[in-house]
Formats: sequence, C-alpha cells, structure tokens
Amino acid sequence: MNATSTLGLKPLAASSTTSVAAVPTAQSSTTVTIEDFMKLLSAEMTNQDPTKPMDNTQTMTQLAQFTTLQQTTQLTQNQSLATAASLIGSTVSFPGLNGAAGATGVVQSVDSSQVAMGGLPQLIISGSNMEYPVTSVSQILPFTNPTPASINPNG
Repeated sequence: MNATSTLGLKPLAASSTTSVAAVPTAQSSTTVTIEDFMKLLSAEMTNQDPTKPMDNTQTMTQLAQFTTLQQTTQLTQNQSLATAASLIGSTVSFPGLNGAAGATGVVQSVDSSQVAMGGLPQLIISGSNMEYPVTSVSQILPFTNPTPASINPNG
C-alpha cells in the first residue's frame, strides 16, 4: 500500500534509526507552519532509501503545494481581519448559545491575538465582557447617525 498525506509526502519507512522525536507532534491548531513542513521534509529525506532517492520533481511539487497552502492561509487570515476591522462601530447581533439569549451591541475593537496561530479575530462588543468570533455574527444592523440635540445647525 502506497499511502500519501495531503501534502504528498510518503510515509516514513520503519527502521531501527527512526525515532518518535523525528516526527513533529500534532498541534491544537489545524494549520501547518513552515517549520512543521521543513521538519517533515527533513525527516523524509533523512530516512529515504539511498538507492532510491526522492525525485527532485516530487520535492519541488511538495514545496509548491506547501507555498500555495501557506498563501491561501494568509489570505484567509487577512480577509477575516479586514472583515472584523470593517465592523468596528457597527451594531451587530449574535445568536445565543446553549439556550442563552443572543447578544447585540456595537463593535468597539478587535482582538487579533489568536489569528497568527490559526484562530479567528474576536469582536469586542460595548457593554459586554465577552468576545465573539467574527464568523458568529448573525446580523449587521443598519448604521444610524444620531444627531445630538445640543447641536444648533444655525450657528
């Protein structure tokens, strides 16, 4: 059986020199970093059969696939950040979870601390101590520009 992973990597052949430390452990995130990919590629090249080295075309194909995956991931992250930033000042609604009532409020800021690790930007809503993922917005309410009564248009 010749199984391949989604990156096109062949599984490592069992040998007495293969150690568990040579294979990176799964992270809590579903994203693969360049470091993870290089570790996998290094382990594959280290454990390959010297009489049947990896084809250069295969190596280049794997690098191209990873580059495409990495660029797509970065585009998705940038797009979610742009969407979250565009909601600042907007009134948004969120559905309730586990029987709890939904929430509505004005987006005051965006917490992007988890984006680099594959997470979603979190919206910080006025009057709430909770953060909501940008993808959980159920409704964006129309913007209303309140006119304060203290402004006199005649001067």
